[in-house]
Amino acid sequence: MPCARTVTAPGTTPAFRATVDALADFAATDLAANGFPGMALAVRAADGQTATIALGDAVLGRAPVRADHLFQIGSISKSLAAMAIYVLAGRGKLDLDAPVMTVVPELWLDDRSITLIQLMAHTAGLPDDAPLFPDVPGGKLWSATAPGSHFSYSNAGYNMLAFVVERVTGMRYDRALAQLVLAPLGMTSAVATIQTADRARYAQGYVGFHGDMAWFPQSPLAEGPWLEIDIAAGSVAATSADMLRYITFLGRLAQGKGAPLFDDALAVRFATPLIATDEFGKGARYGAGLATVDIDAAPAFHHTGGMLLFSSAVYVDRASGAGVFTSVNIGGTGYRPRAVTMHGVRLLRALAAGTAPPPPPPFVAVAPIAHADDFAGRFVGPGGDAIELVANGTTLTLADGSRRGRVKSVGDGSFVTDLKEHGGHVLDFVAATGRRDRLWYGNTLYGRDVAPPQPSADPALAALAGDYVSNDPWVGGATILVRGDTLVAEGQGPLHRAADGSWRFANPQSCERLRFDAMLAGRAYRLNISGARLPRIAV
Repeated sequence: MPCARTVTAPGTTPAFRATVDALADFAATDLAANGFPGMALAVRAADGQTATIALGDAVLGRAPVRADHLFQIGSISKSLAAMAIYVLAGRGKLDLDAPVMTVVPELWLDDRSITLIQLMAHTAGLPDDAPLFPDVPGGKLWSATAPGSHFSYSNAGYNMLAFVVERVTGMRYDRALAQLVLAPLGMTSAVATIQTADRARYAQGYVGFHGDMAWFPQSPLAEGPWLEIDIAAGSVAATSADMLRYITFLGRLAQGKGAPLFDDALAVRFATPLIATDEFGKGARYGAGLATVDIDAAPAFHHTGGMLLFSSAVYVDRASGAGVFTSVNIGGTGYRPRAVTMHGVRLLRALAAGTAPPPPPPFVAVAPIAHADDFAGRFVGPGGDAIELVANGTTLTLADGSRRGRVKSVGDGSFVTDLKEHGGHVLDFVAATGRRDRLWYGNTLYGRDVAPPQPSADPALAALAGDYVSNDPWVGGATILVRGDTLVAEGQGPLHRAADGSWRFANPQSCERLRFDAMLAGRAYRLNISGARLPRIAV
């Protein structure tokens, strides 16, 4: 059954309308193929023509998406927070290169040299989701790398910017953002705090019903929990019309024009990326809350936003200002509507050039697995328990009797399946090249065709292993495994103990630090991840 569709593009040319219709067709296909409820899009052509698209359901089976529905834009909010900082700098109230603690000396930073620019570019070396006022030794967050030297995405750093804005303006952050940025850009329906008072304005948000290790298309959905959110890192919600105005301003920034927020010199600085990172795509560079990536060798502004109930993406062509924003009312799946948004930019480029529109990219339910044959086979564990993986070209399937499960890669030699009986852990192959002969499933080692001897678990490490969960959805949970003499954070990798007693990942640029406490009879009952507390569950 075709999904509901409303396209609003008043006063536009037939060619633009055809482009918008082509994008709407592809977006509807993507929506149906994934099994998602609804989607909102904002589209702006290089010549200034605009359109909004509302697809699918705001409430499954009961109400369609409307253009005036609020969708949470997630981390796209970071660029708006950065704009607020730049507005204040343009008014002479902030020095972008000054240490942030010269403005708010009470901030919980161990390195007092960290600047506003470094916070906005994610180069302060801070952990990602450390809470406000983190529970860490000394009460201050560390810089795992020298500030300015490496990219490390940090929501915690952006949340500190709210205190900077509040200190300078004397206003609550959400009100200051509305006054400094949203209102001047004409984003008059947007809100800077997600609160219950506005809930009726939102599309209903959904989550995966089973909460498995990884999302697979067409998995069942459930209505997600509503939470009030007030963080500079991602608490803006907006309508499609609001995001048209946001895209329009990004197009002006790309041309070095800062009005109506700040002067052109600041616009050039805002638009200039500062640090290389592949987190937003190969060859991406990051600046003030925005990445610059190449689409077909031509640069575009880009960011995504992942919330508990919504997932978003934006691309704006830096040469022409043409751009697309897309959001779906489902969160927690790892999906971002990049394919739809990127295809929209390609369509708009073709429209501006007067060339034939590009064909839509094929839908890929599960990314191809390189050398899938190396991982195929029957792997046996203690007591004859077996895991069978079957390769077919670049895909793997998990076979359990007559049942079959899809398999997807979540890292080098690491996979998850949607077959419920095997969905509780990652399938982690022991590092090797070529044909793999052993894999870990949880704390159990499996061998090709023959069960291998199980390594003896270090008793001291076994006392730390378990499932730890926080009721704070931004923190979520962590499964800690013990594999012989190695402690492992499932899905993230091995841990080693540092001289200060914390546990860290092998990558020296990782900013996270883990500590175990609340000991009882030699067993840990709480995990602290960079200042966030996670109690042990199912003790």
